[in-house]
Formats: sequence, structure tokens, C-alpha cells
Amino acid sequence: MDRKKTDKLMKLFNEDSSFKLKNGKTIQFARCNNEDVKRIEAMTNEELMDTYKSISIGLEYGVSLRDMEFLSLLEMEMTTRKIPDNKINKMVNYINKTRDKIAKQMD
Repeated sequence: MDRKKTDKLMKLFNEDSSFKLKNGKTIQFARCNNEDVKRIEAMTNEELMDTYKSISIGLEYGVSLRDMEFLSLLEMEMTTRKIPDNKINKMVNYINKTRDKIAKQMD
């Protein structure tokens, strides 16, 4: 993974990760961290794409900020590894077909 870009992104991710409420309580959002980066770097190309598919399909039903950040890190790693466009396109087609199938089942 491109560590310079990753470090910048991780810094942005963790800005404003907590908010003070008027009643004095604090809300803390779960965010990605360096352990997530290490986990992604250790994945094979197939694991990267399978994880991306799994989280992306779930986007229709709600995700956390952490999930969205994790997707961004997965995308960065796939770009860094230069996974061929035909594999990326196949993955995106699978995601779209699966979402459509689930939507039809929900009707």
C-alpha cells in the first residue's frame, strides 16, 4: 500500500471522530486504524476483492463510517497492486447483479 497516501487518508479519517454534545457527553465513532491497514496489506488479491464485494453489497442496508473507510483503504490497495480492469469490472458486475437480486427479493 502507498503508505504516504494511506497516512494522509488515516489522518483525515480520524479528524472529527468524536463530538461533544450539549449535555456534555461525547459520541465517538469507530474508525479504521493501522491494524486495518496491516490486515489489508496481508490479504491476497482474491481476499481483497471478496472483502470489497461483501461490504459493498451491504451498503444497501446501512454501513458505518468505519465500513466506508475500510472500503476506501481496500480500493487504495487494489489500485496500488494494479489489479487488472477486467477483474475489477467482473467484481463490480457481481456486486450490481447481487444487489439487483436482493432488491427483487425484497419487493
